[in-house]
Amino acid sequence: MAKNPNKIRAKRVASDYVIDIIMIVTIVLVLVLTLYPFLNSLAISLNDSNDTTLGGLTIYPRKFTWRNYELVFTNEKIWMAYFITIARTVIGTVGGVLITGMLAFAISRTNLVGKKVYAGAANVFDDDVADMDGGDDLRCVDGFHAVENFILRDVRFRAHSDSRAFTV
Repeated sequence: MAKNPNKIRAKRVASDYVIDIIMIVTIVLVLVLTLYPFLNSLAISLNDSNDTTLGGLTIYPRKFTWRNYELVFTNEKIWMAYFITIARTVIGTVGGVLITGMLAFAISRTNLVGKKVYAGAANVFDDDVADMDGGDDLRCVDGFHAVENFILRDVRFRAHSDSRAFTV
């Protein structure tokens, strides 16, 4: 492929090289800090359990064995835990998509009786889910949502305070 003679390249100065070096060092540092925990976990899982208890940082198994995996996969309780985890994930995802789809379809209809009730319930539920992190809800820009969130937080705080008063 021929070079374009009309293309003008800016001259690189020393600060460009310094920034390149800083970026490369940062990327390599993030890569190492991200990969190390995974490699360490893999090495521990493939290492002899008695040797692992001696400690030490490693990214490779000192005494290689498949015994740990044999113990895990021959345990009947693990398979039940896998089933429960997968079933909860599938049921929760399918249920959430169905409920969200039905609500979205209902709200999209212009002639739906009680449309404002559905939309309001969805909005309250959305605000409650967003507030579960305990942080301030800065998404509220209109007065209604600000008052609604203030009232809901006040009710939740009082219920929480009252429940603490009766604990032993």
